[in-house]
Amino acid sequence: MSQAEANLTAPPAVAATRGPRGYYATLRSSVGPTGLGPVFILMMAYAIERFTVIGVGILGPNIRDTFHLSNQTFITVQTLTSVLPAVASPFMGYWADRTNRVRLAMFGTLAVGVIGIGLGLSPTFWLFSVLLFGVGLGQLINTPTHSSLITDYYPPSAMGITWTFYLFASGAIGLVAGPVSGVVGATVGWRGTFIVLAVPVIATVILLGRLRDPGRGASVGIADALARSEE
Repeated sequence: MSQAEANLTAPPAVAATRGPRGYYATLRSSVGPTGLGPVFILMMAYAIERFTVIGVGILGPNIRDTFHLSNQTFITVQTLTSVLPAVASPFMGYWADRTNRVRLAMFGTLAVGVIGIGLGLSPTFWLFSVLLFGVGLGQLINTPTHSSLITDYYPPSAMGITWTFYLFASGAIGLVAGPVSGVVGATVGWRGTFIVLAVPVIATVILLGRLRDPGRGASVGIADALARSEE
């Protein structure tokens, strides 16, 4: 029996006992042999992108003062982080369906790290603005790649609890990013903050590189069927 067939025939998970420990135990028992490794690694990549974007907002007053900007100018430029995802999402979704999603996720994470370091080192506001536009590349890539990879890594019977965990943890990351950015900013300044936040990039890219793209439809056996038909 193939892994996909095992996923389809796996019995539904038992109801979680109360409390975080019970929920986590149920989550682990539901995801099957794939384990929680992939979803944790994808959340690390998501965290890097969120910390960079939220850090721009939290450290905005310091950035504004460094470049001698008005509030309106900085707020307008800050919206550049959302332009790329809004404009290019259909194209990225099309491309993500036709390429190796793990490698694409690696590229997105690495790009956000490099851009974050560039933000911290920017000598002029125009360069900072250009890099700020590029920050949206992380969200642009993460949204289609993470969602489709999770769908193919985990069986349909575990999709609800896995997605709940990913979305809840992602929301928690967003809540933590603000205070952490503020504390680091107060310690090393806004430039140092973006550089420090980029430090986990290398480890995350390495971990992403250890994942394998399971193929489209792997969790429901479509990938196996296509592979057999090509033999």
